[in-house]
Amino acid sequence: MIRFLLPWLLLWASTAWAQGDRWGFRQGGFSLQLIQRTPDQTRAFFQARGFSLAASDQIAEACVLQAILRNEGERELTVDLRRWRVLQDGREKPIPVASSWRPRWEKLRESPAAQIAFRWALFPTQQRFFPGDQAWGMIPFGPAPDRVFDLLLTWKEDQIPRQGRISGIRCPADPVILENADET
Repeated sequence: MIRFLLPWLLLWASTAWAQGDRWGFRQGGFSLQLIQRTPDQTRAFFQARGFSLAASDQIAEACVLQAILRNEGERELTVDLRRWRVLQDGREKPIPVASSWRPRWEKLRESPAAQIAFRWALFPTQQRFFPGDQAWGMIPFGPAPDRVFDLLLTWKEDQIPRQGRISGIRCPADPVILENADET
């Protein structure tokens, strides 16, 4: 009987889901939704905030998803994106957090105002969530457009380490890359 119930109990304890251009995960009080942003939406957003075409292309081609994280439980959650991992083609990579972009902007000579807009648009790298708290922001995950990856999540619930996985996240295709490929 226990053998039969164990898989169902594990499924009940955490759930991951996909719905077209959205993915989600919930375990205990930790609730995460990821929503696709097309590369064109991302380019437009950052160009409107003063980024050059070259810089907005780099962001747009880094699989940017809108993240909504909520603490739906009774315990404090802490999240550090530096510990999250992208699993693709059998390899694990960290996601490119805000501080990892600074050298790119310096090289491209992006304005301080554009860099501030970028930092404020991103999901915070580290954050505490008290019961009922939520945060929104963009997360560039790194894979190229039209690629699929799994996301390995880690967080702490009342300082107890937790982990989870969202499988089959698809980065949106990039019409600009597809148009350029047709011209060659």
